[in-house]
Amino acid sequence: MKIAVLTIKDFRGHSLKTILLHENMNILYGYNACGKTSVLEAINLLITTRSIKTRDLFDCVSRGRVQTSIEGVFLDKKSQKKALVLISKQNRKNYINGVLVKKATDYIGFAKVVSYTNNDFYDFMQSPSKRRDLFDFLISQVDKEYLELLKKYKALIKEKNIVLKDNKPLNSNKMLMLESYNEVIYNLSKILSNKRKEFLDHLNYYINSMYKKLEGEHSTLSIQISQTVTNDITLKRFQEMCEREIQIQCSVYGVHRDNYTIILDTLDISKYCSQGQVKSILICLKLAYAELLVQKYRIKPIVLLDDIFGELDKNRQNNILKLLNKDLQIIITTPSINEIEKEILLQSNLIKIEKEGK
Repeated sequence: MKIAVLTIKDFRGHSLKTILLHENMNILYGYNACGKTSVLEAINLLITTRSIKTRDLFDCVSRGRVQTSIEGVFLDKKSQKKALVLISKQNRKNYINGVLVKKATDYIGFAKVVSYTNNDFYDFMQSPSKRRDLFDFLISQVDKEYLELLKKYKALIKEKNIVLKDNKPLNSNKMLMLESYNEVIYNLSKILSNKRKEFLDHLNYYINSMYKKLEGEHSTLSIQISQTVTNDITLKRFQEMCEREIQIQCSVYGVHRDNYTIILDTLDISKYCSQGQVKSILICLKLAYAELLVQKYRIKPIVLLDDIFGELDKNRQNNILKLLNKDLQIIITTPSINEIEKEILLQSNLIKIEKEGK
């Protein structure tokens, strides 16, 4: 589904704003700090119940207000849906066509979204856990079983860590409990590991193809994953590995310690590439994921691209725009449209965002 109308009230710096969106290319432009990113954040939150900027959703409520509302009208060839999210200090409520949806898992799924923000750049460079979060979200959008198993896995790791941190003397009961946890964690790790590898096998085809179109046939790009639970590790071996965890009082074996790297030719981009290179690669990653959704899963996501032109030269900016799937709804933010080719501007819905009070 595509979003036709967005209305936000008391969201970040916007007291009340209604935006009409085209079914294909939309370019939101305006000076810095005028609220362009907030519009993308609102759309992402409306679809996924997640913010692209914060874990505490009350941060999105305008200063001095007690609640924010985000409403969107979504259309496809067969139907129309009105989605509404209300956020206050106490709770978050999700509605579809005026009906309260109590479980977030029942609400999510009426539309799909692929987003890139500068937070993706900083998160990717920051730590393995942030990279895992990124790919976990990408996989979860197309594999509900993966999402459910991952939730179960994380709960087990949390419970196991409580046992490991317990300073009571190690006895047979404690050992049996840890072995029981290890067996379930091992089995879940094998399933999740295989799902991650299968997903990357598909995504790598598209990201490599996308990057070659951007930079030329001489470049090769791939995503690799380093896993602690590989197919050749038996349950017995896993139990032996986990004996070390008793000394350090922390779970260190399992898919919660997997690490993703993106390799350009033979180089780890987080160590050897410039900020501009990393940014264009991560944008390619998101566009490749969007193409994977279209080609493999027959899903047409809404693509949100925030400030994608910063640190990129004019030629690369326009080359990225030419990579976009013209059948998708794309919403881009940029401070200025002066550097964008006239042909692209003529095909786009241009929306100027102004700071309130101006």
